[in-house]
Amino acid sequence: TVFWKQFEVDGKKIETRMLKKIKAEKGRSSWVFTTYKWNEEQNEAMVFEKGADNVMGTNHDIPNKNLCFFCHRGREELVLGFDQVQLAHTFRKTKKRKDIFSLKQLVEEQKFTHPSPTTYNIPGNLTEQNALGYMHGNCASCHNPQHPMGKRVGMFLGVNIFEEALLKQPVYQTAIHQPTVVYKKGMTRILPKNTKESALHQRVKSYTFGVRMPPFGRETVDPNGLKAITDWIQSLNP
Repeated sequence: TVFWKQFEVDGKKIETRMLKKIKAEKGRSSWVFTTYKWNEEQNEAMVFEKGADNVMGTNHDIPNKNLCFFCHRGREELVLGFDQVQLAHTFRKTKKRKDIFSLKQLVEEQKFTHPSPTTYNIPGNLTEQNALGYMHGNCASCHNPQHPMGKRVGMFLGVNIFEEALLKQPVYQTAIHQPTVVYKKGMTRILPKNTKESALHQRVKSYTFGVRMPPFGRETVDPNGLKAITDWIQSLNP
């Protein structure tokens, strides 16, 4: 199995990453991974593992290969972005986008070794779904019980697909009204209706290295993600 992920800025190919399964066992030794940097002519990509900032005049950074495992070690199979929550969308393959996969399509094509539902809905209203979905896709690769950092801080931001009750979702149990243990120790991780005093919100909107979250792989703030988290915090009951 080989996973490819390509990064483009204004239609220009900058970086391509590869994850390749080479053994049947689970864990890091069962995978090889590398990064490729595209040339200016856009006709070739070469292995580029040392990392670089603002590649080809853009704000895209190619991480040092040694940093890849920092996020990917939070999964037994290393792959991120390929789970029941993130595949449960309704986009369909088109002539232009032949690389779109959905949970429903994969089930219909009998690609899974174990039974799976064809759909999944995050619990809660639209505001809650947007925030939980954003954190699941952008924060839970590290903030989960399998990741050493996730274990250390004890704040889990992924969606538990086996839990239907919104208030029993991990973020409600481990972040709301909970004190920080590393960043500004003693501050509140999420304080309902108060983004200024919510450490999670401060870190998501920060540009400062050492404060910003995620710590690697981004220089800008995602306005849609920030809005989803802002709206959600403001909607929480005190």
